[in-house]
Amino acid sequence: MDGFLPIRETNPQMPSPGWDAVSLTVLKTARLGLDDQYPELRLWPDLIQPTERVGKSTLLYYFPPGSIPAPQ
Repeated sequence: MDGFLPIRETNPQMPSPGWDAVSLTVLKTARLGLDDQYPELRLWPDLIQPTERVGKSTLLYYFPPGSIPAPQ
């Protein structure tokens, strides 16, 4: 282990508890793996303000366990 947490795919409909990192490239081009399957679906990173930003292309969100917000 090199000090990094394991990487899991992000659920496009709901964030996971803890830290979620979202690549702007993946968000805008592949819509978090949905591609163009559901063009009307609004993804949670589009609805929730990020906690931090890493460089120009990665958004970080933190959700304490038990506090996942409901997208509006």
